[in-house]
Amino acid sequence: MKLDLSTLDDASFRQLFIGALFFKVIVQSALDKRQTNHIKFHRDEVPSPFSNSVTLEEHSFATDYTLTKLRAGSIFRLINTALLLFWTAGGGIDKVYKLNQNFSLFGTLTQGVTFFLLLGLISEIVSLPQELIETFVIEEKFQKNKTTLKLFIIDKIKGIGIALLMGVPLLYTILFVVHRFENIWWIFSYILIIGFQILMLWAYPTLIAPLFNKFTPLQEGETKEKIINLLARTGFKSKGLFVMDASKRSTHGNAYFSGLGKAKRIVFFDTLLEKLTPPEMEAVLAHELGHFKKKHILKMIAASSLFLFVQFFVIGQLIKHQNFFIGHGVHVFTIESGLALTMMVFPIYTFLLTPIMAAWSRKHEYEADHFAAEQSNAEELVAALLKLHKENSSVLYPDSTYSSFYYSHPPAIERISNLRKIKDELLEVSPVVP
Repeated sequence: MKLDLSTLDDASFRQLFIGALFFKVIVQSALDKRQTNHIKFHRDEVPSPFSNSVTLEEHSFATDYTLTKLRAGSIFRLINTALLLFWTAGGGIDKVYKLNQNFSLFGTLTQGVTFFLLLGLISEIVSLPQELIETFVIEEKFQKNKTTLKLFIIDKIKGIGIALLMGVPLLYTILFVVHRFENIWWIFSYILIIGFQILMLWAYPTLIAPLFNKFTPLQEGETKEKIINLLARTGFKSKGLFVMDASKRSTHGNAYFSGLGKAKRIVFFDTLLEKLTPPEMEAVLAHELGHFKKKHILKMIAASSLFLFVQFFVIGQLIKHQNFFIGHGVHVFTIESGLALTMMVFPIYTFLLTPIMAAWSRKHEYEADHFAAEQSNAEELVAALLKLHKENSSVLYPDSTYSSFYYSHPPAIERISNLRKIKDELLEVSPVVP
């Protein structure tokens, strides 16, 4: 396979990059404006489908929370765009590479590893203010945050430690492959990344997650009984049912699966268990089981693996062309700088995949809802969704264009309407006998 880029000079790459970057900024800003105007217009009136279950105060609170996050997100996005321009057109990658030459005495591979570590360190420092503002200003203002500064610092230290422990050996291996196999390095690097991802699927629930949270077995009771019965009738094998102490960081509720094969764990946030009744918990888990039964997880893994393969192939072709480097403001023509550059700019060129992937994800959510309605009670899932939306202060009625572009889950108004339609269809097929 070969990608012919001989016709593109550095000016063409520069124009393509600047055009794609500003196109992304303009589209995102326009979508934010639509979302802002839409939810402002509906701020003082609860959408009719929710008028009996959501108070005006709850609705207005969710609106204010969403507007605050939108405004902050717009500012952070502009800052991140400026940082990207610094790394590229501003010569940031070149500056870090020259700074990193001090490590050349330790060998080519170590110099390459320290180059990426320097980039990572700078990115971590730059992103820190955003994390602090999101956690201790926005989330704190709307009573969503329970993280203390001490816990935040401990989490950050642990995260960096784990990244170094697992990332440094991976970097050394990839850079060895890059320098050993000049033309087909990207194939071996792709295989290494896939293998690392599989390793993480095993390591995360058993080794990494317990470093940040406490996991305890789900206590005996109606909730556990209903879940065990649900697992039995759907034929789902699980390593165990666990409760995670999510409440020490946030009020948001969730549930998830982790692990591989029969070693999969089912994890519930303690915040979720506090809010939902046993039948509602059963319905929520039935939805999650639907993703497995419909093979959504495997499909998403296959799609991401294919996308990663294409990404590595394109990177393997691009870094052979100095015009690609120069067009993006990089004048150090090495594989390391090329890898760093492509990782930074790739999201710009793949931006328009966002609504496609979002639409595919929403399709999966509808299919999982259908499975949940068959295996549990659709109205219990509706009740759970309403509670979760209220607890997470999510807007119930977003702008349709905004949600179509970004949302991985259907808006509540569409999802609830679809669930009730499924319930009616199921009743027609198997009517309840009084």
